[in-house]
Amino acid sequence: MTSSIIRKHGSKIFKTDQIPSHTPLKALQRFNLLCDTLYSQLLTWNRITWLPSPTPFKQLKAFTLFSISLLLSNLLIFFILTKAVLYYQRDPELTTTAFIILIICFGGVTLALSVIPIYTLNRTDICFVYRNVKILRQRLSKDIPHRKVDIMGLFLHAWILATIIVPPVTATVPLFIHNIDPTYFMGRYFPFIPSPLIFLGRIIGIWIAMLHAVMILSAGVIIITNIWLSMKLSLNLVQRDLGISKDSSIFRRSSKKHFSIHRQLQIVTTVLNCSLYFTLPIVQIVTFLFAVVMSYVIVKLHDVVPFPLTIIYAAIVVGIGMIYHFVFPLITTITTRSEDLLRLWNLGELSRSGIGTREIRSFGPLRIYVGPFYYIETKARTTLLGSIFYYTASLLITL
Repeated sequence: MTSSIIRKHGSKIFKTDQIPSHTPLKALQRFNLLCDTLYSQLLTWNRITWLPSPTPFKQLKAFTLFSISLLLSNLLIFFILTKAVLYYQRDPELTTTAFIILIICFGGVTLALSVIPIYTLNRTDICFVYRNVKILRQRLSKDIPHRKVDIMGLFLHAWILATIIVPPVTATVPLFIHNIDPTYFMGRYFPFIPSPLIFLGRIIGIWIAMLHAVMILSAGVIIITNIWLSMKLSLNLVQRDLGISKDSSIFRRSSKKHFSIHRQLQIVTTVLNCSLYFTLPIVQIVTFLFAVVMSYVIVKLHDVVPFPLTIIYAAIVVGIGMIYHFVFPLITTITTRSEDLLRLWNLGELSRSGIGTREIRSFGPLRIYVGPFYYIETKARTTLLGSIFYYTASLLITL
């Protein structure tokens, strides 16, 4: 009796228990509200329409200063690494653990710096792409049912949480071990500055550098994921409508109506591939190396590396795994749905009746390319995750 009452009322609770505010669009809005409270970014968002526009350069003084500081710091890290490799006498303070941490920091800053040219050189293209998918989102808003829990929305909100937590946690590393992070080796080139000021400057510098780098990477993940998600939802709606319209006349009308949607998505995909042409290969290589090296550090060097740094590395490895797990299927779904639609249009009533044949032949599948190398296929996630496990195990066995 009691269990039946619990099941009855529990089902009602869970049917009405929704988290509508934790959507990918809400994550984008909340992230930009957070950024605006700190300093201006390269894209300014209208608070009413939530459409982006390029920020005037005169309002980007803080962003430019932090980006130049990040670039100079990365060049100094590169100099320290190169000197350690080529110099005939080894630095006794540059241990193997410190050397690995320097490599990780150099890769992370390089990853953040590789995203900056997208905003700087392709800001207009990013705004064009987002405005177009925003129109498609508005068309779909009445037809898409709300999920009880939006996994992609929670995933993007986790990036906002990382933007808030990671910088202060990383800044505490010098308090645990003072001679293992890159700022220690940078500070040795300024012996005329008192040690307390150098130590304070190291903590502030780590905080600012990590905040700027994480904000750049989080903005890229949140904006691009929202774009790809809108493309997927558009294809879902087209495929659903074509599946419902079994009558041949309705099929012709609905197919011709959705030609414009596919054409718009094809233009958006082309512009997006051009904007991400150089960035996606760098992102994929660096994240792959990050996952392998950081997994090695977590397993093999956890006794030497400071505890906050171990937590940060574990969070980064989990974040990379979440990107592969959630974002890659989103991209491959866009490609497979597009190919299914083209196959349906080529083999369906339109092709047999000759209506729209020339326009159908001008369509191409929607594919996200990793530079000039390849496009992301269905097996990409399995291949990358398998490679990460393989090379991590090889590194643990070898070293």
